[in-house]
Amino acid sequence: LGSTMKFFTVGTEALLLDASQDATFATDVFARSIASTASGRYYMIQDAAGNQTYPVYSFKTDGNTGMMSPSADALSFVTGGTTRLLINNSVATFAGNVTIGSPTNANGVLNTAGQVYIERQGIVWNETTPGTGRGAIHMDPVGSGANNTGNAITFGASDTSGGSTGMAGIYTRSDGSYGTKMYIATTDSYASGS
Repeated sequence: LGSTMKFFTVGTEALLLDASQDATFATDVFARSIASTASGRYYMIQDAAGNQTYPVYSFKTDGNTGMMSPSADALSFVTGGTTRLLINNSVATFAGNVTIGSPTNANGVLNTAGQVYIERQGIVWNETTPGTGRGAIHMDPVGSGANNTGNAITFGASDTSGGSTGMAGIYTRSDGSYGTKMYIATTDSYASGS
């Protein structure tokens, strides 16, 4: 009426179109997809739960980037048609490297330009069999490797490769029947630098 238009079903108003070209529905709206073309408000909502190629919540000019629910009680974020972050009831799983801040050299799976602070209680240290309980930081070499292999905490030097090269470290090494040993070493050999 006048500058508005109303639509009725069974004597009840179902849709109102006003002078601002806004549409007001009286109840739920069902559609296979909804897209906005308004300047600065681009979005797209796909049908059902979506998939990596077309996540449910995506963008007008980038339909394979967005957010979706791959299964019950799970949420995933997708870029370029690939899931990058999956969150469920118990864990958040990243598909690639994680960078916090803006480190100069982001060479690892976890990269940060700041301090790492870990707070944890409850680790029982056994004087008879030390090193058998997992601590706040635990490095797993994955599987049964050959002798003389293991993990390490390494340190770079600012005067060599900008600190990105391991110049010293704390190393664990399996020596077969002799068990596991820990070395604090420099870039020299074990004999002269340990």
